[in-house]
Amino acid sequence: MSQVRIDFGGILRTLADHGVQFIVVGGVAAALHGSPVSTFDVDIVHARNAENVTKRMAALDSLDAHYRLQPERRLRPVRSMPEKTQAPELAGEISSWRAVI
Repeated sequence: MSQVRIDFGGILRTLADHGVQFIVVGGVAAALHGSPVSTFDVDIVHARNAENVTKRMAALDSLDAHYRLQPERRLRPVRSMPEKTQAPELAGEISSWRAVI
């Protein structure tokens, strides 16, 4: 089985270059703090305002991000806009769980 090398620094740099407001969490955050962990992905939490979501979508597009489920279909993250009456705090959220870059 071949191992895919992920450029975590490149992913984070792309998000920063696009002006995305985010924090790093999970295994990469632990490794950055000196924990001896291995991880195969990078987890971020991003600001959910409309402007930041637009920036994040542009960054994901430039990284050619797609969902891990059914990789042969190369499904791209899409913008999901819940009804404001149902969840105003989620307006502009991106449906991008399990995205791979």
